[in-house]
This record gives sequence, structure tokens and C-alpha cells, in this order.
Amino acid sequence: MQGCGTAQADGLCVVDQYLFRRRGNGQLLGTLLLVALLVFLTGNLVRIIRFLRTPVPLRWELYPIPRGPKERQRYGGSYFEKSEWWAQGESPDGRSELIFIAKEVLALKSVRQNFLALWVCSFLLHWGLYLYPAAVAFAWVCAAWRVPQLFPIATIFFWISCVAGLLGSVSLLFLRITHPRLRSFTTRVSVFSLLLLGSIFASGLAALETVVVSASTVIQTFQKPSTPSILSAHLTLVALFLAYFPFTHMTHAYMKFFSWHGMRWNDSPAAWNPDASAATKINLRRPVGWAAPHIRDERPTTTWSDVVNSSAQSDTKRA
Repeated sequence: MQGCGTAQADGLCVVDQYLFRRRGNGQLLGTLLLVALLVFLTGNLVRIIRFLRTPVPLRWELYPIPRGPKERQRYGGSYFEKSEWWAQGESPDGRSELIFIAKEVLALKSVRQNFLALWVCSFLLHWGLYLYPAAVAFAWVCAAWRVPQLFPIATIFFWISCVAGLLGSVSLLFLRITHPRLRSFTTRVSVFSLLLLGSIFASGLAALETVVVSASTVIQTFQKPSTPSILSAHLTLVALFLAYFPFTHMTHAYMKFFSWHGMRWNDSPAAWNPDASAATKINLRRPVGWAAPHIRDERPTTTWSDVVNSSAQSDTKRA
């Protein structure tokens, strides 16, 4: 293979060797990461499909919501203010929704407004998680485009992500265990998730001290019979996290869009959406399973339609 001999060229030779020859016992680690990635993608896809197939949720209609004119959003108004609103269309403001989501995802705006100490810890952890895949993807692009001169930039971003993520996970773990507002509902699963994330970022920092972090180095681990132990541990933890992620509450990273857009902000009249009307009728035919005093009914055949009719009749008698 021509062009080998220097450190940078050797890295690119490893890329070619992996892509076209795939030699070395390190493929076991690559197989582990591949299986974990498949579990990650399949698990998240199944979770989204299950959510989309759930019954139509109850309407919130709690304002303000990021829809409609901005002047209406400021004071929490809605299209119900307009006379004969049922005869007029209401065009949703998709840009306002995207801006709101961007503020929540990138700046954790609601957390900052309601719990400043939690916001600091969460902000560090989230940006550590954001920068980690960005740094890895950038390194792979540098390797694919044969631009090893940009590897140091990927290394810097990788270091920043590990430092921010480690500080965020450790401080958030401490806060959850000690703060009275969080301690009562801090579960073992949440503690394990924070420990796993902290271990990933800590091993990533340790790998920086022993291995040159670049795309060529990562690929090289799948070629050599002996891989540095700390890098092997780090990639194994990453694989564990990928396989573990779809089965945890961390899926709120993308499920927030569905819960916000489809539930929290959905105030569209059913009359304008035939599919919603049909789904609501299906809900009304479902049996009542609640035990609340105002809903309780001993008849096993009671449906929500019966509850609605009963409530309407009671209101009529009181009137």
C-alpha cells in the first residue's frame, strides 16, 4: 500500500485495511458495538411505534402554548376567543414549536426557570452527550475524507464532551442523593444510569492519556490482536449504553416531541380532523377501569360513553 510510513499516513492505511481487509482479533469488539447499535435502533423504533399506537390521550388545553399569533401566546390566549371559531380554520405555527423545542433541548429553559441547581448539572451532562457523538462523527468524517490534520479538533471536542459529561453526571448524582426535592423519587435505575454515563466519560478521559484519540485509532482497535485495556473498557461501556438506552426514561430525548406536539399542544377541534373524531369514538367504547369515586361503576360493561351520557343527564337535572 503506497503512502504509508508516517504517523498520519499509517492511520489512513489502517482505515483502508479495515474497510477492505478486516483482519485482526479486535473484530469481537466491533461486533459488540454493531449488535448494540442494532438493539439501539430497533428498540427506539419499537418504542415510537408503540407510542403512536396508543389510544388518543386526554386533551390538556393548558395555555400558553407555542401556537397561534405571538401576541396571543404572550398572555396564554387561544383561538377560542374568536367568535364562531368552529367555522374558521386555525393554521398551526410550526416555527414557534420548533423554537420552543430548541430552547428546551439546547438550553433546558424550563429546568433553569424552575430549579437552577439542577439546571447546572443537567446542562453539563446533556452537552457532554451532545458533543460526544458529534466529535466521534467528525473524526470518522476526517478519516473518510483523508484529512488527518483535523483530528486534533475532534480530540478537543471529545475532551470537552468527556469533561462536561463527567462533571454533569457526578454532580447530578450527588444532587439527586442529597437534595430533598430530588431524593424522594430518585430510583436505583436513575442512579445506575448516571453511574454508567459517568463511567463512559471517565474512561473516555483516561483513554486520552494512553491512546491518540482519532478515527484511525478507533478503527485500529478492530485490527490489532491486543487493544489498550482502557479503550476496550470505554467502547464496551458505550456498547452497553447503546443497548440499554431504548429501555430507559432517557428516551425522553426524542419522545418529548410526541408528548409536546401531539398531546400538550394539541388543541385542534376534532371537527377539523376526521381521524381524531374516529379515534375519540373508539376511546368512548373502551371499558371503564378507574376506581375514582366520581367515575366508579360496579357494572363490568360500563364504557366511557355511558359515563359521558350519565354526566350529561346529571347536569341536565341540576339545570
